[in-house]
Amino acid sequence: MIHPKALIGMRIPLDLAEKLLAGQGDWNRQKIDDVIASGKTTRVNLEKPVKIIIAYATASARDGQVHFREDIYDRDAKVVKALGGQFKVRAQEGASR
Repeated sequence: MIHPKALIGMRIPLDLAEKLLAGQGDWNRQKIDDVIASGKTTRVNLEKPVKIIIAYATASARDGQVHFREDIYDRDAKVVKALGGQFKVRAQEGASR
């Protein structure tokens, strides 16, 4: 099962495709939409390489508080082990988890 939060960049995939393909031949939003509607997998090699950085975090600081999220990829335990230490989450009054 794919966790709904695990869909990388699914909020704006067509906008991303349009930006990546801008200036490459005859690619535009209409052509992207047509390819998707065809249901066929289409591979496009980009003329200029693009670095993609994927960040994964289960904790973030916002509004002076630390917010924890579900570890949907089960990575936290491996990271803590690699750091060689213990990690304990302490519930704080008024903090969200």
